[in-house]
Amino acid sequence: MPPTLNGLAEPNVEERLQSWKEIGAYLKRDVRTVRRWEADEGLPVHRHGHKKLPSVYAYKPELDQWRGSREKELAPVQGAGLIDEVQLYNRALAASEIQNLAANNAGTCYQ
Repeated sequence: MPPTLNGLAEPNVEERLQSWKEIGAYLKRDVRTVRRWEADEGLPVHRHGHKKLPSVYAYKPELDQWRGSREKELAPVQGAGLIDEVQLYNRALAASEIQNLAANNAGTCYQ
């Protein structure tokens, strides 16, 4: 039986991203965002230990699986969840404005 990585077949070398910068570019996000996702949201990143700082790497299939699971969690739900106020209004809204929008089922909402 071939070795697996989180239930996926062992990735080949072309599917390995070798740095935060490569991981961010693959996910179309900046380094700061992907580091935060790793710390707060379980982005699957591996570390290779060294004497000073460990190097990081990630596998594309694991990132794709993680992103797919996140997209399912954030699927649009009418009238519930978070409103992307910056996209709609070009500014952050006050809590009372968000409550009014939610009460009237206005805007694009995510659970």
